[in-house]
Amino acid sequence: MVEQGRGSLIKKQTIHRLAGILLMIFVLAGILELGSMLYFRLSSGSFLSNRELLAREAGEFVRQTAKEDCSFRDFLFPHPYLGWVHHANEPCGWTKISQQGLYGREIPMQREAGVFRVLLTGGSVAVQLGSVVGDYSLESVLNQAFGTGKLRFEVINAAIEGWKQPQQLFATILYGGAVDGIVSLEGFNEFLATLKHSDLDQRMDMPWTPSYYATNPIFEQSRESPLASWVNQEMYVFARDHWLGSRSKFLLLLANVVRAKFTEWAVASRKDWSDMNTSLDSLFSLNPGKAEQNREWNHALYQHYLESMDAITRRSGANLAVFIQPTPARFRRVTEQEAALVGDLSYGPDYRAMEARLLALEGVSVFSLARIYEHVDETIYSDSIHQPVDGIGYRIMAGEIAEVIGEKWNLVNLQP
Repeated sequence: MVEQGRGSLIKKQTIHRLAGILLMIFVLAGILELGSMLYFRLSSGSFLSNRELLAREAGEFVRQTAKEDCSFRDFLFPHPYLGWVHHANEPCGWTKISQQGLYGREIPMQREAGVFRVLLTGGSVAVQLGSVVGDYSLESVLNQAFGTGKLRFEVINAAIEGWKQPQQLFATILYGGAVDGIVSLEGFNEFLATLKHSDLDQRMDMPWTPSYYATNPIFEQSRESPLASWVNQEMYVFARDHWLGSRSKFLLLLANVVRAKFTEWAVASRKDWSDMNTSLDSLFSLNPGKAEQNREWNHALYQHYLESMDAITRRSGANLAVFIQPTPARFRRVTEQEAALVGDLSYGPDYRAMEARLLALEGVSVFSLARIYEHVDETIYSDSIHQPVDGIGYRIMAGEIAEVIGEKWNLVNLQP
């Protein structure tokens, strides 16, 4: 009997210990979960699901069009002159990509009587503007305002996410002879590139390395890269689609940490080009340790690219209009929803200074879109520069661009 009582006591003690351990684990898990929820709430500015938080890693347009389990890198294709474009190849391609690797319709070989074609180029904001469909698209607005029974307008979307000068210049060289007008919507990527690369003693036209590396395997010479890519993708899918992983903010945070560490590991294992005579850095190097001088040089380089675009367009008998993008940092009283998304807006004065230099270019048709959202009360921006394709922002932008080029290019009096 004594032995049975002792055994029962030991069993109860064991159960109590296990219950205590489980309780501690539960409390610790709760603390970690609440802490993770607070972290994502503060970092994102709002309560978002795991899927929504992961979706923010891609641009607005890519989020809406990318296939399941495919990343932006999987959607890139190398181009010998433009750096990178997109593709329609399985499994991650998109069927609406043209033979030139661009969004939408094919670029024709030459101009056509009765059709006024506009080549729209630039970065991701231009991609979004060119992707608006229906009555509020730039093409529809142009046809409503200036189209006739004998003349119609076509807009060709020749913009790619991450593009910056001189990619717009190269697009002009490649395709300008087949269109009647070129609209280049730009400024923000060039501004960021000038700030970043000048501090790194580099030219502002150095390509964004993630996209460039993704399409140039020579820079991915690492046995670790395939494993890191697989882990990254599996953790991404787990945090997005798994029953528990998609509901737990702690598991999302853990997945993000693991993905970041494997990415760092793969990057660190790549071939080191820094000590070589020829590297990507050396191709775009500037004066070391002279950020202000480099910044001034890069601003002049940006002006040079716009002047080159203008000269080439004029030579081909086409029209050019360069529009400097609006940003939430200027002439915008951001809404409460935008305030949580747009980030630090202290760059406004520097952006204004860059824009002023571009507007002062003699003989080049540069226009500012800075004020188009000044008196708009609705939410426009979904992050630091992008906005929903079906939102009011691109309706306003399309109308403003159509009005400007209508006057500048005298579209009312065009004869087919």
